[in-house]
Amino acid sequence: MRRVSQAIKMEPIHVLSTIKFDEALLAQIRAVSERIVLSQHPAADAAQIPAEALAQAEVIYTYGALPNPDQAPRLRWVALNSAGRTTSFNTRCLRRM
Repeated sequence: MRRVSQAIKMEPIHVLSTIKFDEALLAQIRAVSERIVLSQHPAADAAQIPAEALAQAEVIYTYGALPNPDQAPRLRWVALNSAGRTTSFNTRCLRRM
């Protein structure tokens, strides 16, 4: 088995939550990996999220505040905090994926 040099820095993973969590839970999520850069911007709509947060986001955890693909070019994973949100699958954001 090859060992990876500790000098190689792993890239951060930018996670955006549009759902309000308390600081204790945010700390638990951040403790999973030093690579996680977690930002929280409670929002019902993508228009309420700062453009910089959307531009950096690789992962979004949301009830349904989904950006357009050009707003979140690095987005790779969307987690919806709701079962049965089939209407979300017809958004431009998820069709791109």
